[in-house]
Amino acid sequence: MPTPFSIALLALAPGVVPLPVGAPHADSLSASRINVEAERITVSLITQGVSWLEVLPTLDPDGDASITPTDLARERASMAGYLAQHYRLSADLRILTGQLGTLELEVAEEASIFGPARELILIEVEFPRPDHITELSVEVDLFLRDSPRHRDFSEILWDGRRHGDAQFSWDTRRASFAAPPPGEPAPQAGAAPAGPGGPGAGAPRADGAPAPRASGPSSPKASGAQAPLAGGAGAKGHSALGFSAFLRLGIEHILSGWDHLAFLLALLLSARSLRSVLWLVTAFSAAHSLTLALAALGHISLPSGLVECAIALSIALVAAENLWLGTGRSLWPEAFTFGLLHGLGFAGFLGDTLSALGAGPQGEGRSLLPPLIGFNLGVEAGQLAVALALVPLLRLMPRRQADAESRLAPDWLRRAGSWLLLGLGLALASGRL
Repeated sequence: MPTPFSIALLALAPGVVPLPVGAPHADSLSASRINVEAERITVSLITQGVSWLEVLPTLDPDGDASITPTDLARERASMAGYLAQHYRLSADLRILTGQLGTLELEVAEEASIFGPARELILIEVEFPRPDHITELSVEVDLFLRDSPRHRDFSEILWDGRRHGDAQFSWDTRRASFAAPPPGEPAPQAGAAPAGPGGPGAGAPRADGAPAPRASGPSSPKASGAQAPLAGGAGAKGHSALGFSAFLRLGIEHILSGWDHLAFLLALLLSARSLRSVLWLVTAFSAAHSLTLALAALGHISLPSGLVECAIALSIALVAAENLWLGTGRSLWPEAFTFGLLHGLGFAGFLGDTLSALGAGPQGEGRSLLPPLIGFNLGVEAGQLAVALALVPLLRLMPRRQADAESRLAPDWLRRAGSWLLLGLGLALASGRL
């Protein structure tokens, strides 16, 4: 449990390390929807503003890490060129040429002392639909040069029905969708998907100007069977955006979230046994599962910059208690208390993903439970694997005779590691202010 010492340290931390070192680990995401209609194919994209700043720095001429509608209008041609190179469609091996329509800015989170605004850029590109398509191929490598871990979650609608989905990344850049069998019943009235801004959003007009749209990103709203996808993009009965995909995403997220792992290591340095490690992981998992679910359901909302700064401070606080309060304290209350905070950090990533896919509290057409449970279990599996891998390593470290054998880490390693983690946590917190 946080002590008076840790509360005092929390109050003093912003002035301890004045240099802005470090930043939150980036989660580069986008979501796209491909709507195959009678005469055209419309691609609706929801992208992060920061992703565009990485590939087109001219979008931010004043260097304030923010994009304005004027910036979008000025760089429209450059953005259209980038999309033409990195989001490609072909029908029966014939490359299609698209025309950029809607290009709009939406502020997901206002700027604060903890960081710049989180901005979304909503995009529509319209392609002509050739007659008698038997296969539509999609090639996506958006933002991968600057963000190799970028993922695009894509869904395809064919004549108003959900037809399949795919997840594009560094390892998977192409998916092929076979046309639905002829003679399928027409979609129900109102089942056609909305544009990238939600119900009422239209595709570009014939003259190329964007049609009116409602504000706010949304996901498709459609029904129908899911067709198999070629090239490993999916298979009948399995969704590339379902439970197993989010299970893997949770594992990858915790293994790349080194600030969460640093906090876990700070706890392990004072753990006494494998049993205590299991209690720590259980308490940490239960706590962040709770806040992760509450935030994903829209019941809790805090500025992401504030959460990231507090996560960094939690590393420093536990490390400081290792140094000055010793190893006799009970660790699971700290794991549970700060686990509530770390759950909000996980929820920031998951919430952005679910909102883009329409599975969040404002979403439509997708169930929240499979991705939420899958992601949560993936995080648990990843951190448990890390903890169990560290236990024998800590035991194998050389010890002095004075070291207590009941502790996993020798005293010299506990102190040295805690000093390093204390400095790391304070530096990260300072950089996130």
